[in-house]
Parts: sequence; C-alpha cells; structure tokens
Amino acid sequence: MNLKTHTRTFLAAIAICVGLSAPPAQAQLGLQAGFIEAFQPDYMNRDITLFVDFLVLEDWQVPTVESLIQDYSADFKVGTDGMRDEMKGMNDQMRNAGDQGAMGVIMPIINKWIQGKARLKQRFVENLRSVLSDEQQERWPKLERAMRREKELPRGLLSGESVDLRQVSRECEVPPDFMLAAKEALDEYELGLDAALVARATQLLASQDKIKEALVAQDYARGLKELELIVATRVALRDLQDSSREKIATAYGDQWGPIFRAKALAVAFPAAYRPSPMIPYFAAALELSGLSPEQIAQLNALQVEYV
Repeated sequence: MNLKTHTRTFLAAIAICVGLSAPPAQAQLGLQAGFIEAFQPDYMNRDITLFVDFLVLEDWQVPTVESLIQDYSADFKVGTDGMRDEMKGMNDQMRNAGDQGAMGVIMPIINKWIQGKARLKQRFVENLRSVLSDEQQERWPKLERAMRREKELPRGLLSGESVDLRQVSRECEVPPDFMLAAKEALDEYELGLDAALVARATQLLASQDKIKEALVAQDYARGLKELELIVATRVALRDLQDSSREKIATAYGDQWGPIFRAKALAVAFPAAYRPSPMIPYFAAALELSGLSPEQIAQLNALQVEYV
C-alpha cells in the first residue's frame, strides 16, 4: 500500500517527497501509530461554539477565546511548517536509508512534534481556564465530554462505533417530554460513552509509541498485538452503543421508541438498515405506461433479485 493514499495528511506529503511504499502490515500499523492525529489541531475556530454553549461565556470573554484560538492555530502552523522543513533537510538521509530504514529517520522528528503539539494543547487549556469564573470552571467537565464526542467519536472504524445517540434523538425530533422521561437512560449513555471514548483514546495513546517502535524495528507481530488491544476498546465502545440504543428506545416508549431505534440502526449500520436508493426506481419503472405483462414480470423479478 503506497503512503500516497493518505494525501489528506502531512504524512502523505512525506511519502510523496521520499517515495516510500509500505507493505500491508506496515500500512495497517501506520494508521494506528498516531501519525494522522499528529497533523490534526486539537482546537479550531468551530470549537468556539462549544466553549460558548457549555461554559456559558460572557460577551467580554468571547473575543478572548477567539484570540486564544487564533494564537493556537498560528503556533500549530509554525510547528508543522518547522517539522516539514526539518524533514526536507533530511531527504538525502532518508533515501540513503532505503524504504524501511527511512522510518527510523522520520520517527524522531514526528515524535518531537507530537510532544510539541501536546504542549500547545496544555498551554491553550491553561490560558482559557485562567479567564473563567468559578461557576464556569465547574462546567468544564461537561465541556470536555462534549469535546470528546465532537473530536473522538468520529474516529471509529467499526460499524456502529461512531453513532451519537443524542444526535439521533434530535434528528428524530423526539418531543421534550419524552426526552425528559428518558433522562436517566440518556444521562447514563452520555457518561458511559465518555468513559468508553476515554478508554479507547487511552489505549491508542499507550499503543502508539509501541507501534512506532515496531515499525522502526519491522517487528510487525509486536505491532499487531497492540492493534488487538486497540480493537478491543473499539468493540467495547460499539457494544456500549448497541446496549444504550435499546435502553433509550425502551425509555422512549411504544410511540417514539421504534422510530428512534430504526433511525439509530440506519445510522449505525447503513448497509443493513438504510433503505436502498434503488427501490424508488423500481416503483417508478412499474408506473410507466404501456408495459407488457412480460416486462412487468421481468421488473418484479429484477426487484426481488436485487432486494
């Protein structure tokens, strides 16, 4: 698998410059080594809405938060640009090391940036919390859960792993009275989901250094053992989604429960539960005038075979 496939990440730019290609095992490990996350900022302008909503920021605080975001973005760009320049300066060394040895040349540079990225995140959080009131500080844990749902939940790989059942409820337009009646189930889901996201992120972080070491040493068996640990947290998260879907559907009752369950299943497992876009075409074809009985029979048989 050629690393040029990942052109949306800075890692792809490295691959293009160096001309690296990776065997399947190495590519699979590379996806879980934290490379992609290293080039994604922890905070962006769109996060301001979350800060405003969950911290209930005052008007005077909003420009301060906007300024902090801008400073963070500028520092993040400086960091990634510096890493890019450092790697460009080592192109000859990477080429001389060969496809496999080049990984050992690249890794220290990436690791140094990952540490720098963590410091940028910590500094941003410290600066932001320094302007919050005591009451806003108490709201911080709820903001953190919302940020994890926003940023960590979409990183699922298994079907059903990345569903936000609260968002599904909103899309179903479940009435407030029914949501209030299901508050216990919804609150239990929010806390359980956050714990599962933390467990997955913790395992990913714990495994990333070991996976990178395995890539450098070309010890793919060792790396795959770490992948198994990561997959276990993904399965646990998906199982939490499945059990929570049923608890919330039950709490919504006979009227809204089935509607919620059908929507949640369609979002989680679209290939199995989402209606096929082809079905309306069969219906439209059968409504055409002038069809012979043989043509109608053929269309019906084709639809049955397709379904």
